[in-house]
Amino acid sequence: MHIALFGVAGSGKSTLTKELVSTNPEYVGLSASTLLKQIGRPIEISKIGSDSLSINQRQLITAYTSLKKINKNTIVEFHAVIETENTEFWVPIEALRQLKPDLIFFINASPDDVLYRRMHDKSKSRKIISEVEILNLQTMALLHLTKAYSSDRLNVVSNSDAFKLISKAINKGKQ
Repeated sequence: MHIALFGVAGSGKSTLTKELVSTNPEYVGLSASTLLKQIGRPIEISKIGSDSLSINQRQLITAYTSLKKINKNTIVEFHAVIETENTEFWVPIEALRQLKPDLIFFINASPDDVLYRRMHDKSKSRKIISEVEILNLQTMALLHLTKAYSSDRLNVVSNSDAFKLISKAINKGKQ
């Protein structure tokens, strides 16, 4: 089963992926950035322009399709919106559709948790914006994903319930 995790930067996708893979070792878990890095694409937000972001999305579709052929079970962290220092890049609806994951989850985290992660996780470069801006961005990202995927395919889960609900879906898929 191929699971796509969406959420704004700092919503907890990476932590969740690590937890899910540790309890489900038959799954390969990674981020879209890792997939892009593996094929030599630039991912540093400070060094990337909109042309590179567009190319990255096309390359990501190819890399994800290959990953799914090689691995029966994957959990991959994606973004509907990529925040750069100067703008927001909305992943084209058609690019999102071409990913074709089996299950799609949107991690809806509290804006104060997102802001905390953005400020304290020094392993990633993330834009620092207000809690109100985070809430608006999350709302817009969810609406954007709803345009790409039907509401019956898109599972919206809170950060606190995500592990339990996704684990349940994984276990159901094992039957």
